[in-house]
Amino acid sequence: MAGSAVTSSNATALVDPDLARAADHLAARHTPSAADPARCSALGCAEAFPCLVARFAARAAVAARASRREAWTARLDAVTAGIQLTLPARV
Repeated sequence: MAGSAVTSSNATALVDPDLARAADHLAARHTPSAADPARCSALGCAEAFPCLVARFAARAAVAARASRREAWTARLDAVTAGIQLTLPARV
């Protein structure tokens, strides 16, 4: 998800900034493995890449910039799939 980071300059275009941040965080963790590019590198995932979470992250990044309905649907899809959207605490 290169170039999808949430910044103060593009935050106003976001319908759901928290969903965009969660999508960026998930996309950064679920990348192809260096040892086996056909597998996800996230600890405990190891699904074929793109894994469920990587695909969700891509969809959520788009939904966060679309309509409120799209963002809400993406959030419900995450809950249904068991994908945790809670971000680590900011320091």
